[in-house]
Amino acid sequence: KKKFGNTSSQQESEKTITIHVKDKVEYIRTSEITSLQAQDNYTQIFTTDGKSYLASKNLGDFEELLSDIPAFIRVHRSAIVNSNHILTYSKKMPYII
Repeated sequence: KKKFGNTSSQQESEKTITIHVKDKVEYIRTSEITSLQAQDNYTQIFTTDGKSYLASKNLGDFEELLSDIPAFIRVHRSAIVNSNHILTYSKKMPYII
């Protein structure tokens, strides 16, 4: 089972994912991804700069793509989080901040 905490590495910070957004291609460093959320057959990707991207791959595809990076944890059937960006976890509220 994966543990929370800072597990970043040089390999993780150098890895990028490629997504198609409208008429262009975006390259996103995995170290900048805070979380991914399922949106039907799409995935909403949230980044450290406050941007979000809607990718045409489902969450399972991203789970497989990111499986070699221990920081990415599937916390719900509709969400994956980057544990390097977790500041607070509350049992009372189902949010990771």
